Amino acid sequence: MQPPQARRGRSSLPTSFRGVTDRHFDGHRIDTGTHEAPRGTRGQRGQAVTEFALVLPVMLLILLLTVDFGRLFFSYIAVTNAAREATYHAALRAGDTSFDPQDYKDGVTAAAVRETNVQAQGGAGDLTVSDPTCYLQGSSTIIDCRAASNFAPGIGNQVTVSVTQPFTFLTPLISGVFGGSLTLSASATAPVLNPLDASIMAASAPIPTPTPTPAPTPTPTPAPTPTPAPTPTPAPGATPTPVPTPAPTPTPTPIPMCRVPNFYHTYWNDIGSLTVWRDQAGFTGTLTNAAGTHKIQGQTLVAGAMVLCTSNMTVRD
Repeated sequence: MQPPQARRGRSSLPTSFRGVTDRHFDGHRIDTGTHEAPRGTRGQRGQAVTEFALVLPVMLLILLLTVDFGRLFFSYIAVTNAAREATYHAALRAGDTSFDPQDYKDGVTAAAVRETNVQAQGGAGDLTVSDPTCYLQGSSTIIDCRAASNFAPGIGNQVTVSVTQPFTFLTPLISGVFGGSLTLSASATAPVLNPLDASIMAASAPIPTPTPTPAPTPTPTPAPTPTPAPTPTPAPGATPTPVPTPAPTPTPTPIPMCRVPNFYHTYWNDIGSLTVWRDQAGFTGTLTNAAGTHKIQGQTLVAGAMVLCTSNMTVRD
């Protein structure tokens, strides 16, 4: 028996199934599963592409604004830290024994630039550092920084340093609002250290313990002193026996003690560490530099402690 031939012409399937292609094989109809695509799919895809094209510029603008303001905040922190480092240098070096006004100003500028170089980023301009300005205690009277560090007259005097730096935005929109660039500025104030404070880097002194008041001791009633027997008078012509003189007790020699300087957060060549160690603190031991040209982050002796002047110490980064 031969298989029936496939029917030709229009399909007799319902209208809702006209998108399905049916075929016959060996007397059985096979549904191939081929359907027409919904009419709304292509329109939805085109709408999504249009919406994405409209939203993309706004999203990119928001991203650039976030990056720009993040860079601005980072640069402001760098300028603030530079002002603090410059002020610390100015407060510390005003009491140097070999004080030179020009070297003093150059050192303040170098301290600020060194701090910004550590935190440098693109978009920041050249750093401008003002000359250190010292003020009399509790007033706005400007005085010489060297005179402000002279012990009692210098206690409470302050020094101020200001730092400015231009900043350029990456986003043209923000750059146009601020006229191309924005100037960041920061200032810091610190008390001027006198030579003694500078020698120990303002080491924290131990808190003195109050001396307890002793309770009154009752006075004992003295016992009657016995009357000594009279010394017999030697017979004439007799030689008295000499009484030996006791040897004097030697006075103990005091051991020299020195206060340990505080070298934390300083540089070896910046503060003249050996001068502070030997001439100002009075140590005769060895001071070893294990920090090189880096900032000192530790030392083997506790800052402010009283130790033997013959002690040795090592500073490290």
